[in-house]
Amino acid sequence: MKTLQPAELSTFHTFSIPTQAHHLVVLDSANELKSLRQQQPSCPMLIGQGSNLLFVETRKAPLMKFDFSAVCIKEHQNDYLIRAEAGKNWHEMVCELCERGIGGLENLALIPGTVGACPVQNIGAYGVDVSQICQSVEVFDWASGHSFELDFEQCEFAYRHSVFKTSKAESWVIVAVNFKLTKSWQPQIDYHGLAEQLDVTDPSPKDVMKAVVTVRQSKLPNPEVLGNAGSFFKNPTVSMQLAQHLKNQYPTMPQFQNQRGVKIPAAWLIDHRGWKGRAVGGASVHAKQALVIVNHGQAKASDVVQLAHDIQQDILTAFGILLTPEVRFVGQEKELTLEQAYAQSRV
Repeated sequence: MKTLQPAELSTFHTFSIPTQAHHLVVLDSANELKSLRQQQPSCPMLIGQGSNLLFVETRKAPLMKFDFSAVCIKEHQNDYLIRAEAGKNWHEMVCELCERGIGGLENLALIPGTVGACPVQNIGAYGVDVSQICQSVEVFDWASGHSFELDFEQCEFAYRHSVFKTSKAESWVIVAVNFKLTKSWQPQIDYHGLAEQLDVTDPSPKDVMKAVVTVRQSKLPNPEVLGNAGSFFKNPTVSMQLAQHLKNQYPTMPQFQNQRGVKIPAAWLIDHRGWKGRAVGGASVHAKQALVIVNHGQAKASDVVQLAHDIQQDILTAFGILLTPEVRFVGQEKELTLEQAYAQSRV
């Protein structure tokens, strides 16, 4: 365990915007959580790889990061059971499994972040999400000092949501995730553009993974070149009534029915309103992907917040849809909503 006081955070989040934290603890083992708990009465915020975070001001409350990343693979007759520690880089694990011919995660390649973050957002891409292959999640409870394991049902997975985003999980820290991957794997390549990248008739997990990486790299900017947090907003789900009303007004609007209503791509809404390339200060909407806000090197957190707020309000006015950010706004002591971050930036 090591402590950085203060910590410069530009290298700890993918927006790469300079800011500081008063206190950042880096843990080498989950066993160190109990001793850290004795020093810190309240649970420090776990930042993972900072791939969906925006630090909007100097952080006064403590932060922590995991440097433990072991992956254990157990082979059974019909499947593989994978236990991955929370600090493991997600894309690295996907690549390692695909290299061994183990399928199930390849559609989720190149998603930034750690294994510990994957169940929180129930990350997904190209027709696959974590809830389809997650067996259980191991948790340390800061309030009680005890560890326990949540099975699939207890994780309460939904679209970009899980129990880990609710109030009951405020004192929980994910230390490992267990996956169950079937040996009767079949490639999921129905997503538009994915099959076209495959030049083999019987693709392996590695083949699909490479195709996913190619498609993602063609659409999304590399955060090591242009700071960003990937998709800034969630795809909204609206009522059938509103969806039909919008379809009458905008016949080309893509819509997808689901159990909760009709999902509309946020990127289409933002693009249709002409936001691609528009900037506030050093932040802009990416020229090729309307769902991504990028840092051109000189952006301040307030630039990103202003731009996101302007987009959100414009979409609300134009379509009657309030976009929900996927990005988390981190304040001095707590997490903020976009509205709170915007109000604070105006002071």
